[in-house]
Amino acid sequence: MNILRFVNTTIGQKILMALTGLAIVGFVVAHLTGNLLLYVGPDAINAYAYGLKSEPTIYLIWAARAGLLFFFGFHTIKGIMLTLSARRASPKYAVSHTNKASVFSRSMIYTGVVLLLFVLFHLAHFTFMCINPEFKSLTDELGRHDVYSMVVASFQVPWISLLYIISMLALWMHLCHGASSVFRSLGVSHPSWVLWTDKVGPTIATVLLLGNCSLPLSVWLGFIK
Repeated sequence: MNILRFVNTTIGQKILMALTGLAIVGFVVAHLTGNLLLYVGPDAINAYAYGLKSEPTIYLIWAARAGLLFFFGFHTIKGIMLTLSARRASPKYAVSHTNKASVFSRSMIYTGVVLLLFVLFHLAHFTFMCINPEFKSLTDELGRHDVYSMVVASFQVPWISLLYIISMLALWMHLCHGASSVFRSLGVSHPSWVLWTDKVGPTIATVLLLGNCSLPLSVWLGFIK
């Protein structure tokens, strides 16, 4: 009961926000690591994807996807609720805080919603292949699903690449503030550490932005073809 009471407090909810945020960042880092195999070539990325779809790994992947959706949904909805609750509780403070806050912190709700919608689109596009059903029949010479050709064909479509890049910019903005604020939410906010912890968010965000955006840009420029 004490744990449930704590979870229902503002501090408890902020800690849950921090922990779910860390889980999401971990997934995004792992996802980018796999996607960068596109630079190695078709065999590398197709073998990687084939391994993920083999038993028993496939069950772990679906569990991770379900967890990701839950974390994204919880993180976004709870973030909106906490922000609105703070504004209702103290409108004057909210106005003062907004005037002092950076554009990154002020846009957390909006970038969070954009990212949740992008995840749903991304799953529909590459996982369930609802947008391009013909991708389901793509296979390489070894009979594996040709993930390489699927991704290249997708990024050759301008609106898909643009949507991907815009979503990665939203992720960059979200993490610039969010990844650093995790330390404050978890109580790791000693004055001597602040200079370092405040750099964590922008550093992680920029690395992910460059890595993710390099993929559609490399397809456009013909480095990946």
